[in-house]
Amino acid sequence: MNKLLISLATVIFLGSCSSDRTWVNISRAPIHIEPGDYFKVLKRWTRKKKVIRKFDTTLDLEATLLSWEFRWAHTVKYAADYRLTEDEKKALWLKQQTELDEFIDFVLIVASSDNDWNDLEKGTPLPASPGATAKGSHWRITLTVDEGKKYSPIKIQSVSPVTRIHKTMFPNIGHFHRLYIVRFKAKDGKNDILPSSTRKINLELSGPLGHAPLEWVTTNVQIQEN
Repeated sequence: MNKLLISLATVIFLGSCSSDRTWVNISRAPIHIEPGDYFKVLKRWTRKKKVIRKFDTTLDLEATLLSWEFRWAHTVKYAADYRLTEDEKKALWLKQQTELDEFIDFVLIVASSDNDWNDLEKGTPLPASPGATAKGSHWRITLTVDEGKKYSPIKIQSVSPVTRIHKTMFPNIGHFHRLYIVRFKAKDGKNDILPSSTRKINLELSGPLGHAPLEWVTTNVQIQEN
């Protein structure tokens, strides 16, 4: 009986662990995507985190990694919504590929109980002496790949105004959210920061108001839609 209970507990535990993990594929292998697939792809590449401190939501965060697959799904849906010609669609996709070669981009949707805490556009906080006013954001953003070195963004852009097309493509944007594009360089010297051998991608927001770790676990197996 005890062995049976242990076996059942193990199955339940493993099931709960596996259900929380969404695998992603960072390869650039061709994949067929229809406009209606966009929101499934968006969900796959989006991670969420909420930080609550003393009953205040210091950070309500969604981050979408703009991977090859996501950019292609976005291009397909955008082209369908705007009835782009084939040449216009190709030009849009070429721009996406160029950005993918040069940068690692994330779209962040962020809300806080206090608007002053939602200030990512101020950039990486600079060290300050005790009692001195610190410059920069309340939050430090870093990117780590496979537990290697930490990278800081080269650009944090606050998107304003947030338009209907933004809310269509990222439907979880609410009235109190702000929208950001966080950009990292794609190379460290001559080496890719996000090579095809990558297994874990970690984006972190940290500071005196809390810590929000986000993780993408990769696989070389092509993702198949149901």
